[in-house]
Amino acid sequence: MELEKLECGFNDREKYRDQKAAFLTTILANVHLKKGIDVKDLMRSLHPPTKVEKIKQDIVFKREWKEAEEVVSDG
Repeated sequence: MELEKLECGFNDREKYRDQKAAFLTTILANVHLKKGIDVKDLMRSLHPPTKVEKIKQDIVFKREWKEAEEVVSDG
């Protein structure tokens, strides 16, 4: 249990460091590129979404879709 918490904390810190590096990289690269790159694109390549994250995104998308349908049908 304790080892899992340590691993989770380490992974969170590593992801945070990568986010900072990706942010600075996009700032430096976008000065020289016609079509800029996005921090999300770099982070997606460094840390691809897991199955759990994909399922969460799918649930959020479906919920927002249903809410939008309700708004349109109401009025």
